[in-house]
Amino acid sequence: MIGGIGKKFSYHKTGFMLMKLLHKTDPDIIPLSMLLSLLQTAIPYSGFFLFARLIDYLTAGNYDEALQTAILLTGINLVLGLLVDLLNQAVEYKGKASALGIKYLIREKALALDLETMENAGVQEKINTTEFTMRMYGGIDYIAKCYQKIFTAVLSIALSIIMILTLCFIKPVSSGVLNWTASPAVSLAAFTLVLSIVMFWQRGIRKELTQKQDANRKSHVEAEHQLGYMLNQVFLDYTKGKVIRIFDMKGMIMKRYGIWRKITRRVYEEMTAMYKKSITLNSCANGIFITFSYLMVFFKILAGAVSIGSFTKYAGAMAQFSTALTEISENNSYIERMCGYMSCFLEFLELENKRETGSIPIEKRLDNIYEIEFHEVSFSYPGSSEQILSKVSCKIRLKDKMALVGENGAGKSTFIKLLCRLYDPTEGYITLNGVDIRKYNHREYLSLFSVVFQDFKLFAFPISDNIAAGKKWEEEKLLKCLKQAGIENWVQKKKEGLHTSLYTVNSGGEDISGGEAQKLALARALYKDAPFVILDEPTAALDPFSEYEIYTRFDELVRNKTSIYISHRMSSCRFCDDIMVLRNGKIAERGSHEKLLEKAGIYANLWNAQAKYYI
Repeated sequence: MIGGIGKKFSYHKTGFMLMKLLHKTDPDIIPLSMLLSLLQTAIPYSGFFLFARLIDYLTAGNYDEALQTAILLTGINLVLGLLVDLLNQAVEYKGKASALGIKYLIREKALALDLETMENAGVQEKINTTEFTMRMYGGIDYIAKCYQKIFTAVLSIALSIIMILTLCFIKPVSSGVLNWTASPAVSLAAFTLVLSIVMFWQRGIRKELTQKQDANRKSHVEAEHQLGYMLNQVFLDYTKGKVIRIFDMKGMIMKRYGIWRKITRRVYEEMTAMYKKSITLNSCANGIFITFSYLMVFFKILAGAVSIGSFTKYAGAMAQFSTALTEISENNSYIERMCGYMSCFLEFLELENKRETGSIPIEKRLDNIYEIEFHEVSFSYPGSSEQILSKVSCKIRLKDKMALVGENGAGKSTFIKLLCRLYDPTEGYITLNGVDIRKYNHREYLSLFSVVFQDFKLFAFPISDNIAAGKKWEEEKLLKCLKQAGIENWVQKKKEGLHTSLYTVNSGGEDISGGEAQKLALARALYKDAPFVILDEPTAALDPFSEYEIYTRFDELVRNKTSIYISHRMSSCRFCDDIMVLRNGKIAERGSHEKLLEKAGIYANLWNAQAKYYI
């Protein structure tokens, strides 16, 4: 039985873990909330006692004592009310600040995790569910508020029970049927019976509400995610505007938006009807209990057990008891629902960076002599049985200019991800200077690589931050890298120069073309000045003149570095010393441009297929 109860209320384990996290963000918020509960409980109960005494004084004609009591009652309510208001504001402010702190934790954790984990659909779902929950229902601060209300209700119930039991055991002074009706045994039995009926009723209401909440949860989250996608990444994403208009996609988009809007509306209507029914039934249960409370106190007064003034005291206590039960039930239901959502948040925070496996520091070499070797490396993406790379063994020669070529899907980009240790091999291993790269400090290992990915990203930040990656930057070095990338003049023409913000997300931001963006991405790779430079389709968005400039300065750009160049433009391979051809996840050919042409194999076929269009 105890195990069943523990399982039933197991969501409070999540709730207490969230409160522990809240305490870490602000150690004052929980003690202040408890103090607030004490004061909120003190206000009504001090009022019950003093108001009862006031009525008794008035009925007895003791007007001086009545005046003093009235002044005391007013003073206590004024002081306690003021303190409650101040504490409420403090707790509210601290709660919102903590909620922002929790959101900061989510974003910080997302940036700290490895790419493999962040690309996992399940992890993305955890983040989206947490963000959605905090946006729609309130976050950890609201759960704390619910626990504070429950604590207040528990204090109120404790005081109410003491007063109700006191009332039950007060013996009447009259005789006959009235004496029996107001006797301690009958009073206690009647109170227990009515309380059991009301609690059983409210338990049934809460159970039905919880079941319907669970049923609606998944469809609600999914619908809101789809609506969020439509609003943020379709309607408000100006980069999709050209495609929408050219292909006349307005009708299709609005149709899909309408479908998800209807689903969301249906979910909201069901939830609203469910809450209305719950509130109505709870109100009925409270009405029954309060009616019984008045009758019980009334019979006690008629039987001479208590004074007329005590009516307000004991009836008020029983009304508070009923209200507190409802408060516990409603807030407990909310906590159960929220913990169902927020458990994803705790699971997300507990995720570990899979790449943080080593501690060996990387040797800092001025000569940039680093040798990397693949040893029988195979790889499949998580959740897929398809092998992208199979038994790949190769050595990347020092300070070589290496080209990686192959058809789409051959495994070129995956090769780079493994080289940079964004993923780990499924089989085999990779070494740096003879040591398994998993033994090195991950952050230091990443510092060896400057990469321009095919799907590179720039941010709506100043140009200087985009190039220097937020680190303290040197203007002379930054301008040199911009010049090498062929975009220095474009930057200097801007009114804000290096401080110009990219894109129109911010006021005064500059939209840039694909070619300009690619040059900035190249400048960022050059600025890092890492021993390995990896360029994945670095000239795909450039015009022929800009591409020619990059090729002619290629030796200068990668001087004293080991470079890997990936491109579908076979003419670019002529600038490289070593060419590796991938097919079906394996190294099919390797050699210089001349030797591979003489071989008349895959590389020669690819070269000739493009060369005929330039003749």
